[in-house]
Amino acid sequence: MLIVVPTKVRIWKSRKNYIAVARDDADAEFLKKYINQKVDFVINNVIIKARITELKQRSKSYIAIFLPRRLAPTWDELRKKDQDIMAIIVITQRDVPKLETLI
Repeated sequence: MLIVVPTKVRIWKSRKNYIAVARDDADAEFLKKYINQKVDFVINNVIIKARITELKQRSKSYIAIFLPRRLAPTWDELRKKDQDIMAIIVITQRDVPKLETLI
């Protein structure tokens, strides 16, 4: 089953890492149950296989996706162009049959 989540992200730079952070609180709350799961992340017609992570800063937590460093010039251009960028997160969920117990 595919779950498609269109959301606005902001690209942060932390030293050499680029991080896409979900800006919409409703989307972030929905994505919390998929933390540490690999997803397809589509931003500016670039598709990336990445993992959803929880990023904690001070007392606030954010839903984030670490972006590949080899595309650093692309992330820099996107950061200059606009603060909030539309992206799509595609979650592939396997239908695992539940085991039934007989009593």
